[in-house]
Amino acid sequence: MRRAHGPRLKIVAMLRNPADRLWSAYFSYAQFRGQYGEGEAGMRAYFDEQSAGFNLCVQDYDRRTCAMRLESLGQKFQEIFYHCDQLVKTMYSVFVEEYILAFGRPQLLLLRSEDYMDPAKTSGAVLTVLDFVGVRVELSEVDTALAKKMKSPDKRGKLAANHPRSWTMSVALRADMSAFYRPFNEDLARMSGDPAFADWPVLRPTTPVGEAHRR
Repeated sequence: MRRAHGPRLKIVAMLRNPADRLWSAYFSYAQFRGQYGEGEAGMRAYFDEQSAGFNLCVQDYDRRTCAMRLESLGQKFQEIFYHCDQLVKTMYSVFVEEYILAFGRPQLLLLRSEDYMDPAKTSGAVLTVLDFVGVRVELSEVDTALAKKMKSPDKRGKLAANHPRSWTMSVALRADMSAFYRPFNEDLARMSGDPAFADWPVLRPTTPVGEAHRR
């Protein structure tokens, strides 16, 4: 990318709460549900096996090496279902570090998708991106433009009612996934200089026990 676009390329990355991102990936790809099962029980089996496989690697190698080269480090890692691909993709700090090394920290803007999705913060997030890429506008202009693009509450409600069945995440599973990703989130907070990346907002419904619901 550096060779194609040059070292002054500006990169904007919108990152989601890691637990929520991994949860969505599990329910989005049929191969995982086919292997581990539907619902929270399937997700729990998937996370436990994948995280155990990755942690086994970390006993012998550093986290970056395991994230970047897992399947090349031995037969036992090759045999992990899909080589922990979605687990690794959510280790944002590993990849952010590579972009920083290639382009420099000033060329990279990191945003939390939860801030963009919060109606009270959407305009501010958009304004931050525009300012980063050198487009100077007033906040009121952003508000006006977004008002024209946003769906009405009634329209959003009708769309939500048509979404397929999903599941709430249990408190216990969220806690375990958050604990697994904590070292990566702390690294991300340090790299970005933004402590917010160590403490992500929770938007996906969380209940004492995972259960079916309509998103």
